[in-house]
Amino acid sequence: MSSNLKRYRIEKIGNLSLYEQYKILECLLEVGDRVLFHRFNTKLCEIKPRVLEKLKNEIFEEFCMGILYFYPENKKILYSNIKELLCLCKNKYKTVDTVDELLSKLLIQNEEIMSWVETDKIKLMVFEAFNFNNYDLDEIRWREERIVFENKYYLDEGGIKRSTSSSIWYCPLNCEEIIQSMKNEVQYSCIILNEKAKFSKYSYACHYEETAEDYDLLIFDKNERFYKNVIPKLLKLDKKIIESLKED
Repeated sequence: MSSNLKRYRIEKIGNLSLYEQYKILECLLEVGDRVLFHRFNTKLCEIKPRVLEKLKNEIFEEFCMGILYFYPENKKILYSNIKELLCLCKNKYKTVDTVDELLSKLLIQNEEIMSWVETDKIKLMVFEAFNFNNYDLDEIRWREERIVFENKYYLDEGGIKRSTSSSIWYCPLNCEEIIQSMKNEVQYSCIILNEKAKFSKYSYACHYEETAEDYDLLIFDKNERFYKNVIPKLLKLDKKIIESLKED
């Protein structure tokens, strides 16, 4: 989708505050434009079986060792689901009183007290809870309310590409929300798009990239308006930004 686009790089901006980075993004906006942030929304069915099996085992081991962080509410839901499975099998596992005891016996003490099928169910519960549900629930609801597109495109240093995994593109409503999204996504990716346009009609795509020395902001110009419309705004904002601007 993004082949042959002109790419610009603003180098070494890791020392800029999120507000200062926001002001750079603001220079890309024209009347009626909005900023849409990317986040992967991978579905379980999109993960290859061999990869899924490896990830399930790794995450389950780390979970049993207590080195994975779960939001308290989400961990409570996970433990409730595991406990429900135990209750269904209570006649079979009379020696197991708690979820923690079960996990200890399954991994730390390496006891085979459950069938492979039942153990795999628990591994899948843990995997889904950690990878798909382990977020602040208020943040999830906030993001879902702002989803504009759901597709299989993502953005990296090469531009917008097709993926085998699902993605969402959501739209913060104001400056404060844009800055919060930049913080939440860490190495954020976003597009600039008119509010009435289709996804393919974005004007700019931006990717915050970690380099060996610092962080750079990559800007992909789809309509070749960067020099005419954006450079003058950047000059007014800070001439040092222009000094660190390169055309790749």
